[in-house]
Amino acid sequence: MILGLFLKKSVFTELEYTHVTLILACLKLLDEHFRAKKLIVMQQIEDSVIIEGNSALIEILINNLLLNTIKHFPKNSNITVVLNKKGLTV
Repeated sequence: MILGLFLKKSVFTELEYTHVTLILACLKLLDEHFRAKKLIVMQQIEDSVIIEGNSALIEILINNLLLNTIKHFPKNSNITVVLNKKGLTV
């Protein structure tokens, strides 16, 4: 509900440029969860990629994507996170 309130107030309308360090931070934050489920995370992240958008919403999106991956992938799986100029793929 809090996210809905922020969106109604147009807090997230301003565009920002976020570096790939945000994705790396999200991966690091969830590392313990990956290890608990014995998921091996491989990263193919281009350092030169800049993400345009609101950094708070991008962080929410990435964390949700990674948490869904943890939740739905079977134990002992390999997961590849790819970020390049074409987009983000997990």
